[in-house]
Amino acid sequence: MEQNKKSLETMIQELLGEIPKQIEQIRQQNYAFAFLKMAELIPQLELVENRLKSETVLQEEFQSVLSNILQAQEQKDYILMADFLELLLIPFFYRLQEKGMKENWKRKEPDTEGKKRFWNRYPVLAKQIFSLPERTLLEQAGYQIEKTSSGAYTLSITRGKKRVYLHSNINPVWEAHKLAEYWYDVEKSVYIVYGLGLGYPILELAKKDNSIQIQVYESDLVILSLALSYGVLEELLSDERICLVYDPNGEILQREVCRKNVEFLPFYPSVITTKKEVLRVWLELQFIQYQGMKNQELQLRQNFRENCRISYPGITKLEKRENGKRFFIISAGPSLDDNYMELRNKRPTDVLLATAPVLRKLLQAGIQPNYVVISESSEKQKMLLEGLEELAIPLLFLSTASRDYVQKYPGEKYILCQKGFEGAEQLAKEKNWPLLEVGGSVAIVALSVAIELGAREVVFVGQDLAYTKNKRHAEYTSGTELYTKNSFCYTRKDIYGNPVLVPRNLELFRIRLEELIAKNPHICFKNATEGGVPIKGAANVRLKELF
Repeated sequence: MEQNKKSLETMIQELLGEIPKQIEQIRQQNYAFAFLKMAELIPQLELVENRLKSETVLQEEFQSVLSNILQAQEQKDYILMADFLELLLIPFFYRLQEKGMKENWKRKEPDTEGKKRFWNRYPVLAKQIFSLPERTLLEQAGYQIEKTSSGAYTLSITRGKKRVYLHSNINPVWEAHKLAEYWYDVEKSVYIVYGLGLGYPILELAKKDNSIQIQVYESDLVILSLALSYGVLEELLSDERICLVYDPNGEILQREVCRKNVEFLPFYPSVITTKKEVLRVWLELQFIQYQGMKNQELQLRQNFRENCRISYPGITKLEKRENGKRFFIISAGPSLDDNYMELRNKRPTDVLLATAPVLRKLLQAGIQPNYVVISESSEKQKMLLEGLEELAIPLLFLSTASRDYVQKYPGEKYILCQKGFEGAEQLAKEKNWPLLEVGGSVAIVALSVAIELGAREVVFVGQDLAYTKNKRHAEYTSGTELYTKNSFCYTRKDIYGNPVLVPRNLELFRIRLEELIAKNPHICFKNATEGGVPIKGAANVRLKELF
């Protein structure tokens, strides 16, 4: 009876959210699921057919589509059935929705029930929302609502000359379902999402697990208003597990993200349309960090599994040996070419932590590091060891670092466990080892090592955190190709006050480095990188003046 009360448009919109899930399950050979779902789907399709009686041509076309699907089902040819669903039924429904959209699409106002829920849960915020100007003024401010091929709404925002869609123009519900699948982690019980949009991804994430809590942060009142009228905010308001936070400056969000066991999910379309530049830059950096971890997740798990096959020692046994010494962290920034030869004058008590890419360069100059540090997970890392088969320098490797590099490395090896990776945290707990701070850069890992080993002073060398001289790295390290304009860069001032390009990932690394420095005021930090951007908390010095 409930289905009979729904409009044809609403029925089809819901079907277009469910049918792709059916297709996906069939492609994964989950035929038991497909069989059960088809039993639910067929009556709904028959109801659609009944609603099309007044449209003879459309009804005949639909009957033909339905006949093909039923025949494939009867023959238990699920692959063919999925093809018919994807190539015949979905396009038919899209055409039907687009036809109705042209004929009777009109603007909406929030439902009475939606307004009531908003007032009940967020009275102060509701007062702000419902005092916003008329919709026509909102359009002039760059917000545009459109109906999609599936019948659901999408939203675009224009900032300056740039127009950005927050959701698919075809099927935003299915798009949201796929994003929620990507976001969901069974180990996480609390999620923080920045960016509401029209609410589709939040709703789909909530459907994945009825025990999770979701905090949604939004900095734009207009978005909240539009989500209530055109999106699924009304449905989100009825779910007590979902908490909505209006945070125009992002101050509450940044505090909450620091909590443990919280998964932070930046909704990228909302990130890049955030009005306040400071907040937008922070969000972009958070997105880069999150995406980097997700992209490497499988490789990290594989590396961890293989790196743990041998019981390598932790670095705790090195603490007495290195406590109270001066540490040099040597990275592959372009400025390393200008001063690395000075490292030959190091004192006997100095500790040189060489990141893996600079090892060959140092050895060729007769500079013997005390340790090599590696955190990168790529299989290509093993190429850095070609011709260095007789090494006796101890290797400090992150638990998720390239297994090929670790296996090939000839010297003594020590495993490092990092925060934020479940397997490493468990291993550290079992062995009573320290958990190291990481942040996407091997220099941050090296700094964490120096802190754990009791460094009294830390000196950065080759830590440009920028494209000094338009170069990415020093000669004979990770590649010295010139920067080309194919990625987004900020323009910052280098240590001499001159403009220098800083890619987003290096901006993130600098922020993480500065956070770690600030947490350790008992250590003296110096930056002997003779180029690149300043590092807050590390005074700029000339390397030759330290010996």
